[in-house]
Amino acid sequence: MIADVREYARSRLDVLGYDEWSDGFDFKDIPLTKLDESYHLELGSVRGVSNSQTSLVMECPFTVRLFISPSGDPKSLIDQGVDVADTVIADLMKSSNRTLYSGLQNIGFVGMTIEPLDQNNDNGVIIRIEFNAMVTISTI
Repeated sequence: MIADVREYARSRLDVLGYDEWSDGFDFKDIPLTKLDESYHLELGSVRGVSNSQTSLVMECPFTVRLFISPSGDPKSLIDQGVDVADTVIADLMKSSNRTLYSGLQNIGFVGMTIEPLDQNNDNGVIIRIEFNAMVTISTI
């Protein structure tokens, strides 16, 4: 199920100690008090990959944005961001973490960027990590 993608990502990020910024669309509206170790989850445009008389396979891209608060110079924030990204990517892609989600067949890493919080403030960073999830649902 498509909902499993969001539920899975939330559960793994919760285990890693992150809090969801739940504004569905505006991730830039996060207050400074919530900035450190928060995340925003965005589901991309889902598309059908294949279907049969009994199942449908869908590609579900999703983006995780992790926020790191100002706690040092921009260089050290970038280094910290790389470490955080490594941990999150490895955890979300670990197949044994998906055992409770039978329709969630695979998670693939697509790409990652580290960006300043905004154009005028490079003391906080946003780590944007993109994934593709392959989901199978029964059509019978």
